[in-house]
Amino acid sequence: MFRHAQLESVKAWVADPAHAALPLHARVQRALRQLILDGAIDVGRPLPASRALARSLAVSRDTVEAAYGQLHAEGFIERRVGSGSFVSERVRRRRTAARRAGPAPLAAALSRRGAALFRDGGVRDFLAPRAFAPGLPETRQFPLQTWERLQRQVLREHGSAALLHSPPQGMEALRQAIADYVNLERGARATPGRVLVLTSSQQALALCASVLLDAGDRIFIEDPAYHGARRAFEAAGLECVPVPVDADGMRVQQLHEAAPARAVFLTPSHQFPTGATLALDRRLAVIEWARRHGAWIIEDDYDSEFHYAGKPTACVQGLDPHERTIYIGTFTKSLFPGLRIGYMLLPPALVEPMTVARTLLDGHSAPVP
Repeated sequence: MFRHAQLESVKAWVADPAHAALPLHARVQRALRQLILDGAIDVGRPLPASRALARSLAVSRDTVEAAYGQLHAEGFIERRVGSGSFVSERVRRRRTAARRAGPAPLAAALSRRGAALFRDGGVRDFLAPRAFAPGLPETRQFPLQTWERLQRQVLREHGSAALLHSPPQGMEALRQAIADYVNLERGARATPGRVLVLTSSQQALALCASVLLDAGDRIFIEDPAYHGARRAFEAAGLECVPVPVDADGMRVQQLHEAAPARAVFLTPSHQFPTGATLALDRRLAVIEWARRHGAWIIEDDYDSEFHYAGKPTACVQGLDPHERTIYIGTFTKSLFPGLRIGYMLLPPALVEPMTVARTLLDGHSAPVP
């Protein structure tokens, strides 16, 4: 029979504020289910008649019937015409299987790579403005009304098509706009077909690490370096080889003197975190190094939009005639972080492999940001 303690347990579960978002019948159903799973109501034991339980809980009979119906559908109880509702024999089999399986492991069994990712703590962005927080633009004066008007205009033009999946490489109109922008502002050599639209520069770094290099490969990185890049490369099992930075950026000559590596990572416009700009002769030298060794240049054009005087120096990708440079950019600081638009400007041979690899991560970008 249904004991007083069991009834009080159901009442407490139903009244718990933590469950207030659930419909009343769902709260009753889950309270009874938990009693069954805990063994408080044994296999074959009857549940109270729906009318009696409804009276005890001060709810309608329909509420209890809905709870019993769901328990029956899930296999926790059997309903016998003229006899009532009983805990199902299936529950016994579940309990037996659980006992044979033994206790659950105390900690998640992660792979070596998963454990390394967890140990390193990932990459955390600052969620609110604070002093000296990198990567946070001023958004309080952003023209929200204009942005809202433009969003409405896009939805009117595209209708329900804007709610569907976008191509994995990105919407063609957006790729065209990005190509025009980097050609004009950054001196790049871009076409829409070479642009891959992503959600962030961090996603771009992860793709480069997994598509261009194998675990154990060496990659030159600036010292000091952007921590998100280092963690993306280390998570892929790469050996990060630090190269010092001075007032003219990375000391590229050391690349020629060191043992070969498969790639080099640069933030040439505004070196992170020193702010140094990579000198033109060093840009040309790193292009020559990549050509000679068949290596890749991963160019993160961090903060290229911001400079104190004149035009910014042309990006490395625009100077590279050998198609060895992968250019990474975002609109995080020129617009706002919540836009979630990053992009890569790729050599033609990498467009299809990178696009296919991207489909294994998040499939596509939002058609309407």
